[in-house]
Amino acid sequence: MLNLKSPQALEEYVLKEKFHFIRIKASRMNNLAQILFDNGYEVQGSDIKEELFTQKN
Repeated sequence: MLNLKSPQALEEYVLKEKFHFIRIKASRMNNLAQILFDNGYEVQGSDIKEELFTQKN
């Protein structure tokens, strides 16, 4: 069980995590994923087959 009672504990937990979004191309999911990606987090997602910024070339 996670103990995330302090902002510092939550930040430490989040910094270790990769984020995977389902329906990443939906406008709200895309916005959240973009914010995380722009701030250096590892982001991946699934949706239709078109490319998105999270894909590596």
